[in-house]
Amino acid sequence: AAQGLIILTDSDAAGFKIRHFVTGLVGAEHVLQAYVPALPGKEARKAEPGKEGLLGVEGVPDALILKGLTTALESAVPRADAAKSRAITYTDLYDWGISGTANSAENRRALLHRLGLPPRLSKKELLQVLNTLYTYDALCAEIKTL
Repeated sequence: AAQGLIILTDSDAAGFKIRHFVTGLVGAEHVLQAYVPALPGKEARKAEPGKEGLLGVEGVPDALILKGLTTALESAVPRADAAKSRAITYTDLYDWGISGTANSAENRRALLHRLGLPPRLSKKELLQVLNTLYTYDALCAEIKTL
């Protein structure tokens, strides 16, 4: 029987701290990472928005939570089109100007926003998420439209 965790946290610094802590305790091989986009706003139950001005998971629309969970679950199943395309690499991130280049932080934030991903993904997490969601060819096409 397959066992493990799906981690879904807020897209703020505290959420990512919790995500990394739990992943370290359990071991990355036992964890599927689910992400919700970083959306500005505040929950109805709160008088003021959080420190970063982002919605917590409870304030994110159900459809986006389901999409994040579905994507995490699908990442555990090999993709049929993955064999037709090579993996996205750290070199690709550099070549696309989203890591290690002038303006890469700004370019990366713009790409993450456009793709509906949280802005706090580490380079390793970014690569994992991109390889889960996209083939190399599909992401190339997406980046050209930025």
